[in-house]
Amino acid sequence: MGMVFCFRSSRMATVPLAYELLAEIFKIYISLPDTSPEILLQVCRSWNAVASNEAVLWTKFVVDYHMLNPTKDRPALSSLTHDWIGIFKRRLARAGPSLPLQVEILTLNKSMLPVIDVISGGVPDYTHLPQ
Repeated sequence: MGMVFCFRSSRMATVPLAYELLAEIFKIYISLPDTSPEILLQVCRSWNAVASNEAVLWTKFVVDYHMLNPTKDRPALSSLTHDWIGIFKRRLARAGPSLPLQVEILTLNKSMLPVIDVISGGVPDYTHLPQ
């Protein structure tokens, strides 16, 4: 068994969790809707170490309307809510080159095209997108 990490709670004593168990819990968490592996990096050093080293946690990419700051009069000019290009580049680096990616594009907007470029690793043909 690997290194032992601890989960601390204000109500509970320290409970040791093996690296492998924590990694499996993280995989279940990431499979839930509306979750982000970046959250796991912020809990504590132990969680950061496990999450950073588990490439499978970083293979899911969802592109949807939550990534945009909408504009009422010109939705095509909406801007991204965060540095999604940087976030997705870091996810790709952590996922590594050998694992398949899970990509869901639920909403498409011209503001999202640079993000999709990062995921695709190239420059897709956008000539057929509606204006």
